[in-house]
Amino acid sequence: MITRLDAALAAGGAVAALVWLVAGFAGHAQGARNGAAVAAGVCGALLAMRVGVTGRDPRDPRLLAAATFLFCAAVGFAEQLGSDLARGVIVVAALAGIVTVALRSLRHS
Repeated sequence: MITRLDAALAAGGAVAALVWLVAGFAGHAQGARNGAAVAAGVCGALLAMRVGVTGRDPRDPRLLAAATFLFCAAVGFAEQLGSDLARGVIVVAALAGIVTVALRSLRHS
């Protein structure tokens, strides 16, 4: 069951991800993107923790939201690295996380 707290975390993560995306396209200061990436990551981690506390249903929509927000945080972190290889590994691993969660959700639906 999704609670108001879950909805608030998802809304906060969505707003943070949107700020991260828009700031990137607008070419704003890297500080805004970093802050938004951290906020999205925190919302994603808290949503994932809520799923763990309330039950581990693979079809839980909070899992996909959490994976998406954690992807934004991972890409935000990867932008700070100086190595293209390290960036690529982090982004591919985060993308694999989203795909895994989505496929598990589809398999159990």
